[in-house]
Amino acid sequence: MRIEKLNENTKKNLLDDLLKRSPNNYGKFEASVQEILNAVKEKGDEAVFDYTEKFDGVRLDAEHLLVTEEEIAEAYEQVDDELIAIIRKALVNIRDYHQKQMQYSWFDSKPDGTMRKLTDPSKLHALGWHHKIEIEEGVRKMYEWYLK
Repeated sequence: MRIEKLNENTKKNLLDDLLKRSPNNYGKFEASVQEILNAVKEKGDEAVFDYTEKFDGVRLDAEHLLVTEEEIAEAYEQVDDELIAIIRKALVNIRDYHQKQMQYSWFDSKPDGTMRKLTDPSKLHALGWHHKIEIEEGVRKMYEWYLK
């Protein structure tokens, strides 16, 4: 988690930075992600190889996919221990984040006991409740109130 100390400089971009992370902005990626998932389901490794070439500029094939122990050892020698620690921490954070997404409860807690509210508005919509403003507008109003 990034911690910001509020001063005149950090206040300027704070709201925009927060809104960029909004789940409401994820919808524009859904069709592309679904297309990739469907291709991988249908074509398996061949689709993975095609997307690797498309996005990473590297052509893989099943013969050359296995990384040898020697290649792994060589890679570790080329990377700083601090970077390896950061990558391992990122792995844990990413895994924890996505495991939390799989929860079905509206309330969940982090390992330190902090409660997190996990809501799925579709359940509320099915019961007839609909929000009056979007999350971005609510955050913007709260931020403006805070600055006063």
